[in-house]
Amino acid sequence: MTRKSFYRKLRKIADQFTWKVDKGGSLRARRGKLNYCPITAVVKACNNRFYFEDDVHVAASELNLYEEAYNIVHAADLPVEELDGSDKLIRKALLRSVNLDG
Repeated sequence: MTRKSFYRKLRKIADQFTWKVDKGGSLRARRGKLNYCPITAVVKACNNRFYFEDDVHVAASELNLYEEAYNIVHAADLPVEELDGSDKLIRKALLRSVNLDG
């Protein structure tokens, strides 16, 4: 899966979760009592499998999102002021995909 196709899936499932940027600056989703990163949220919505955020690499493999997973996780996990270059663009695309772009 490419990053662009991941963004498309994320847009399709975004309304199934409550999205926010937490106090640490990470982009997170919530459904019920469970928290998700963007990748684990897509896996939950598409494959009905729950992964803890620490298992994001396993979740990413379900989406065939091997090479792009690190970049997506990095951009979603760090506060925006710690990002630069392409990471800022990825973060912006993630926020836009979940309707948090302002």
